[in-house]
Amino acid sequence: MAVQEFQFELMTIKVAVVVDGIYCTIKQGLSTKKIELNKITYLYSHHIREITNECIIVYETDAGKSKLFRFSSNFGDPGFKKTVDAIAACKPGADIRSMPEKEAHKLMKAVNVGSITPLIVFIVVIALFSVFFLPAILHGLDSGRETVDIALCRDECKTASRNVVLSGGYLYLEVYAYDETTNDNFIAYVPADWSPGDPVYAVIKTPPMSESDLAGLANQEHLNLVLRNVLWEGLESDIKDYYTNELSMPLAGNVRLFEYGADTGFDLMMALVIIGLAMIILFAVMLVISRIQKGMG
Repeated sequence: MAVQEFQFELMTIKVAVVVDGIYCTIKQGLSTKKIELNKITYLYSHHIREITNECIIVYETDAGKSKLFRFSSNFGDPGFKKTVDAIAACKPGADIRSMPEKEAHKLMKAVNVGSITPLIVFIVVIALFSVFFLPAILHGLDSGRETVDIALCRDECKTASRNVVLSGGYLYLEVYAYDETTNDNFIAYVPADWSPGDPVYAVIKTPPMSESDLAGLANQEHLNLVLRNVLWEGLESDIKDYYTNELSMPLAGNVRLFEYGADTGFDLMMALVIIGLAMIILFAVMLVISRIQKGMG
């Protein structure tokens, strides 16, 4: 038979399929799958909530094991149907597209992706929310406190708790950076023997404060701070650039960010409230979708 070539898209990903009478070769993005047509035992296609089309191919490997392969397209893409029709024409005995969806999935021992989509979305969204709020959660659950000498931060600055009492140095108020959006200040905290031109190992972030309040803060011998080093936490690149390029103050490669006035308990509460609300909303959506599916069934 003549070689047949087909193209369709999944979202913006182009899918190309070649059916040459011996093999069907499916190229999706960077991945390519080659299946011997005679080894196909089942071929089934359906659509998922008028969002995507899905084709499921069950085939036998050279070792005699049954394998399952899926490829998809945007809903209604004509190239997809032509592709499935061409594969089915090469192995008509494997074509079970006329079979009811539940029976087909059971026969192929394939999970119905459409039926578990709400659960997948629920898990993925909650996981994303949890990762996003992980720094707030870890800081909020940290009930310890540890006194740290700034001299230790020249090295690894390891602490049992991220709630620290920083001492052994002073706030360098001659020059400092601030965020024009939030008006937060970023002030170097340096050892007593520090001189301009020496690397800065610690920067303290403060909320908006007047000059007199900053002077009062600088007069404190011990500062209650939160060490911000969970996952992506740390000094932002624009602040680093400002220190280096505008203030001509070299920053150590392992410069640490400490925050003054942080309310980690409130941050934890807000994180849990937002995650909880997201779970409730998503669960309600899952129930609605489940009832719609039962009604359609």
